Amino acid sequence: VIGLVVFLGSRSGGNKQSVTVPAAAPPPPPPAPAGWKQSARSAYADARWVYDEMGVELATWRGDTLYEAQTSTSSAAINTTHQSTWNQLPTRLAAARDALYQVESTAGDPHVTQLAKTLGDNLNATRSAVDRLADARCNRRLVEDEGSDSGAIDAARSAESRAADDLAADRRRLGDATANLSAAI
Repeated sequence: VIGLVVFLGSRSGGNKQSVTVPAAAPPPPPPAPAGWKQSARSAYADARWVYDEMGVELATWRGDTLYEAQTSTSSAAINTTHQSTWNQLPTRLAAARDALYQVESTAGDPHVTQLAKTLGDNLNATRSAVDRLADARCNRRLVEDEGSDSGAIDAARSAESRAADDLAADRRRLGDATANLSAAI
């Protein structure tokens, strides 16, 4: 009897078809970042444009434009190339900064993150240096027009010269930072 029960029990177990419960599907992977290298290339392109365009010539033109706006003179011909560059500057700087922030947040490499931060800092410094030179240029021209004494004129010229030197130094640092990021891409 026991043998018959074991036999029937084993036989009924053999007739059962095993039901496989499917495993839960794995969650989809998170979306991949846009790619820090693409962001770095974009930042490089805009930073390089800024480096090429934001020099002493543009700052001098801007200073002359500010001077003319304050004195209501229009003796100098409008340089449409400089005006076009000046108009593009905010957009290019914003695009470079946005791309650099993307690199900082997605690169995953502390060295690349630091390169992106340094380049962003140098973009800001160069932009500020352009404004300082433009302001110094405008001030020098105003001081000369006022018929100030030679001491005031010399001081204004000296301030303009220091601002030009500062811009040149900031541009060199910007060029180095741009090259360093490019090498890391």
